[in-house]
Amino acid sequence: MADPMHVHRLAQMHLDRLLPGQGWTVRWDQADNRAGACYYQHRCIVLSELAMTQYSLVDAEQVIFHEIAHALAGAGTGHGKRWLETAQSIGYTGDKYAPKGVASMGTGILRAWVILFIGALSFFGNPIGWAALVGFGVLGIMMLVGEFRPTSQKYDGLEDFVEAA
Repeated sequence: MADPMHVHRLAQMHLDRLLPGQGWTVRWDQADNRAGACYYQHRCIVLSELAMTQYSLVDAEQVIFHEIAHALAGAGTGHGKRWLETAQSIGYTGDKYAPKGVASMGTGILRAWVILFIGALSFFGNPIGWAALVGFGVLGIMMLVGEFRPTSQKYDGLEDFVEAA
């Protein structure tokens, strides 16, 4: 399990080395459906504290390389050939979406809890169990099709970010 402060220093060191003098910073959030993100308009990479505390330092560094590759490849490159070549040139060993060996955080934790909760309530066969089954079933379907995310994905400003000290 990687220490967030160590990960923060490592990420900033790589940003300063690979994007010198360009003002890129590291920010943190509590996302549970991704490990990191790159925001060109704010010149920052954002790391999920939840994900980073679950990963080894080696896997956390791979996430850092993944996001820095987005910054280097430029806006609009997505996970295309240019991005992948850039990522590999700085030490990234994963594929387009996750470093090898790093399980996607996704909303897997929440989905597993919802399934367990539904199962427990519906097992007892009471009206609350049936209501939970329907309600959480709809929520689960919305999460699967991407219409619901437990954490905000709209970062127009940096007020939603929790910056490490």
